[in-house]
Amino acid sequence: MAAIPDVLAGRAVIGGDELVPFFDTRTQLLDQAAGMFSQLTNGYEFRVRYAFLTTWLRHYEVLPFALLIVLPTIFTIAYQAVVRFATDVFRSLSPVSISIAAAFPVTLVLLIAAYAKITHFYTLLLGLVMMTTAVLLWLHALLFATRWVRRIVLASVLVLLEPAVHYLVLFSVFLAVSSATLVIGEVVRWIRTGGPGRLRRRPRAASPRRRPSVVALRGRLAALGSSTLGRGVVAAALFALVTLLPYLLFVKFVALRGVTNLSETVPGDYYFIHDASVSWLHLLSWDLAGIMDKVFYGDYLAKVPRWRDASYSVVFLLPFVIRPLRRSLLRTRAHRQLFGVLAVVSAFAAWATIGYGEPLWFPTFHRSLAAVTRLLYSTDTPVGDLALTVSSTVVQVLRFPHRFQLLLFALAPLIMTLPLAAAIDAVWRRSTTRASEGRAAEGRSPARRRADAVIVRVAAGAAVGALFLTPFWSNANYRLVYGSGDFGAFLAPFPTGDLAALKRHLVALPSGKTVVLPPAETAKLVTDTNGVDHRFIDKFFIYYLDRPSFYYGLTGDTANKFAFFLILRGIYHQQDWWIDEARNIGVRYVVVNSRVRDNRGVGAEYLPHVEQYVGPALERQVALGFAVRRYRNSSYTLYELTDPAHRERQRLLIDSSWSGYLRLVWDRLALSRCYDLEYLPLGTATGRAPRLVYSDAPRGEVALDLWVASHRDAFFAPSSKLFAFDPNTVASSYYLSPMFREFLLFSNTKWNRTGMITPGVFGTAGGSFTAIPRPTGLSVPVRVERTGEYRLLLRGSVTGNRVTVRVSGAERSRPLTLKPTRSALQLFTRASVYSAKRVPVPVSGDPVAGASRAIADGAVPVDLRPEYQDLGPVHLTAGAHELRIAKQDANPMLVEGIAVVPARVAADVAVPRGTTVVDSAARLACSARYPVLSQNGSGYIDPAAHGPHKDLSNEELLSLAAAEAPGLTPPDAGGMSDDWIVLALTAALVGGAVLTIRRRLRPRSDESVSSEGTHDAER
Repeated sequence: MAAIPDVLAGRAVIGGDELVPFFDTRTQLLDQAAGMFSQLTNGYEFRVRYAFLTTWLRHYEVLPFALLIVLPTIFTIAYQAVVRFATDVFRSLSPVSISIAAAFPVTLVLLIAAYAKITHFYTLLLGLVMMTTAVLLWLHALLFATRWVRRIVLASVLVLLEPAVHYLVLFSVFLAVSSATLVIGEVVRWIRTGGPGRLRRRPRAASPRRRPSVVALRGRLAALGSSTLGRGVVAAALFALVTLLPYLLFVKFVALRGVTNLSETVPGDYYFIHDASVSWLHLLSWDLAGIMDKVFYGDYLAKVPRWRDASYSVVFLLPFVIRPLRRSLLRTRAHRQLFGVLAVVSAFAAWATIGYGEPLWFPTFHRSLAAVTRLLYSTDTPVGDLALTVSSTVVQVLRFPHRFQLLLFALAPLIMTLPLAAAIDAVWRRSTTRASEGRAAEGRSPARRRADAVIVRVAAGAAVGALFLTPFWSNANYRLVYGSGDFGAFLAPFPTGDLAALKRHLVALPSGKTVVLPPAETAKLVTDTNGVDHRFIDKFFIYYLDRPSFYYGLTGDTANKFAFFLILRGIYHQQDWWIDEARNIGVRYVVVNSRVRDNRGVGAEYLPHVEQYVGPALERQVALGFAVRRYRNSSYTLYELTDPAHRERQRLLIDSSWSGYLRLVWDRLALSRCYDLEYLPLGTATGRAPRLVYSDAPRGEVALDLWVASHRDAFFAPSSKLFAFDPNTVASSYYLSPMFREFLLFSNTKWNRTGMITPGVFGTAGGSFTAIPRPTGLSVPVRVERTGEYRLLLRGSVTGNRVTVRVSGAERSRPLTLKPTRSALQLFTRASVYSAKRVPVPVSGDPVAGASRAIADGAVPVDLRPEYQDLGPVHLTAGAHELRIAKQDANPMLVEGIAVVPARVAADVAVPRGTTVVDSAARLACSARYPVLSQNGSGYIDPAAHGPHKDLSNEELLSLAAAEAPGLTPPDAGGMSDDWIVLALTAALVGGAVLTIRRRLRPRSDESVSSEGTHDAER
């Protein structure tokens, strides 16, 4: 509150990490609602789009008031929803006790959620309360309400208006699980009350068809409303009509408009799921992954679970396991149905939250689904294909396991309220019984007795509440955050004086693309002029400066990530060639932020020490004549790149190895002045064959690359359907989200899961690859327009691999041995792999066995450039086919995709006429050489072992890893136990569920054989 005057005056802002306190109505609301391309970020901002209803709350003038108003408001809404539901449904509990008790679990849940999700309070916290309210409305409508339709519609509208898509998915999961629970319950009750017998005895009488009238329709609706099953059918139809259909249209035509490949931006492969899994100890301790643990521990979950908070799991379980309490609450069948839904949904949410977490043998939802899917898919039958399609769709929709934990947080306020209210009632009854038996009670008036009863309840509630919240407040970080007034300095005001002065000078200059370096989104800190550390993402500076720029962080555009990988790669290793790519993409202004510093050793950090190299890199460009310094203050230095590209440039397609690329640009710093540099992974801008190509590959390989570039519909990447279930495949998208992970691919540390040193997606044909470090299989869907003879060409990098290839419909698999050429991949000793004098390790005899022996002896495979491997001819009929590749050895391998080339084309493929291929920069214009800092042209430099980083400790090596990555590499099984163990335990779980249902088939004393039962009668 003390900072509000400075905030309103523009002298400071409140924000942190993804809570970016700048909002422009035109660029971030109206333009995005229209599906327009954002010039600010050079991409489509789909995350801004789906939260457009509430994202304005982060505007810096609104944000302080939003934090002070929205958080208490959502607490009130959640509290009222829980109290109203509990007082109407659980008549055995005192309304006063419920009103007192509900305050404590609602407070607990929102305090934990705010601690974790404060950066997204306007979406995730608000959305959590909206989902809690919608769940309670839905359950009340299905099981208890008389006017139930309006409650269903209101719940559906609430879900439709959810500011975060996570909650729509989670509510759909709740709906599916609760519906299955209720349907099974109805079927069991029908069997238990003699339904099959009545069905056999019912006479079959033909009734004449009559035209339905309004009265008849109302009668049918009333009949549907008299049973849970009927209400469920109507509710599902209303939810589909009111929520799902409008939201699907919104996603298609607004939220994802222009976004061509969401899976590359927000991938969902095995390792993303593994990193987003929550251990069972964290689950029991109600630890929610979020920003404040990232601040304190360097990871989104505390390293050690808050074990004292496990007492809340005990409170959560009390209504289900304490029989006297359960009996006092479950007075009717509707109550039993409610508890069944709460129990099953809670169990499923906990089961799914663990994901691929430890212990490895435990059959979690993801691990069981993976084992069953792999088993069925291995049968090579239509059933296996269907199982894979369904399972992969489910996982891609649900994605990260930690989101399921939010279902527990939505149900916890109601479930925890019940034992607390029962405890308050018990204390009140005991105290009033003693008081009524004492002599002092004889002379008291009724009013005094009522007042005493209220005092007793309040005192009992205070005692229960103090005891209930003690474990929470026993955690030092919780006390620091909520006792500091600024969320432990995370939301401390950030002075904008220097930034505002920079903006004034920038606005006075001609418009141009502006970037702020070094990137703040590398888990680094920004220390303000008062010495307070802050955490920002790069959008903080992009939105504040409000100039056209590039965002290449977590959800940035793929082209932005590729370009800034090159720029940062040059700067990080103190090489000057980055200016070529900066000029190539149109960067005009570079702001050097001198307030960026390391993260003080707390957790992982990308690009250690990069903040020390950015300023000198710009000063070298000033000395070379490519830049001038325009402005400087104590925090920021503004440079202008004064040697822009020519207006009319010739396209130069770069189709070379990484080493070849560095030889091209190493000291030819004006190259992009004359040429529009295009890269094979991003395709060609116009679809026409380029007139000029730079390549150091054999001419035949270049011809194939050009053919693939102009026939994108004939190049097929591996199917991603199995990626979520297979730890033996590593998708390149894992290293692009965020982009800074891609630097790990140059390293031979444990964080490079591909098994070889590779320049990432540079040089790939389609901008992606799939690494196969261990034996496994791939599926590649292909489609041809005409029946005929084709040749299958695998593009990628092999170390010496033995595979079998089978096309759908073929009776036999084709065994093949894939051998690399010397110019494409070589093995080096670990000690010499980054040395300029390195000598390849010879591989003799069988290429597979030889490579395996060399790797076992410590040799490191180095991917010099991708190449094509001939998988042989094949006859294909017009239509879709599936190509299955089974890798049988443990040598690493990278697969980009399969080019399906007509046989007549493959026989004489050549470089198109009019296209010139050059292999030397001497044949290019603007190829003058400049005196650069280093003459070392080695194409591979390990970010963990070269130059200033050669003596890193294990802790510093850890800082090269992604911030979300676990502290240890997964075992050889990749975090999966043997399938047979998981399948056996999964079968045991299913068997236990079947036995439970079977036990429920026995008749109950409160149900007659002829009972049909209605909601009104049960109540």
